[in-house]
Amino acid sequence: MVVRVESEAYRQISGMRAYVGGFFGECYDVIIDFTTGSLTWKHGEGNFTAGIKELCERKLDESTLDRLVAGLRRVNLLDWNAKYPNLGICDGTQWFVEITINGETVSKHGDNSFPAEWDAFCRLISRISGREFR
Repeated sequence: MVVRVESEAYRQISGMRAYVGGFFGECYDVIIDFTTGSLTWKHGEGNFTAGIKELCERKLDESTLDRLVAGLRRVNLLDWNAKYPNLGICDGTQWFVEITINGETVSKHGDNSFPAEWDAFCRLISRISGREFR
């Protein structure tokens, strides 16, 4: 039996950071403060070892934040496993999502392995940020 996190928990999110990338490829990092509505999006290569290629900062209005919360609920973000390991591969794509709820941080991460809703999550972050996230 799968127990789903109640919708109220999603309304308690005050911050989120999402990162995806690899040592040899592109990487994306998005930080959202739900309290102030600030969003910072970064794009680089090699886990930002060569620096940031693009940076975008913007303010999200209340309706956009509401759509974000509804989208996070649809992709069941808070129900994802804490870890998605792929022990046989040393490089490739790493990702993490850190969610701040009531002052505590909940982390989800993976190595070349993703939750079933990962693609929908990436599309949501791309829509909300107005920038690519993959």
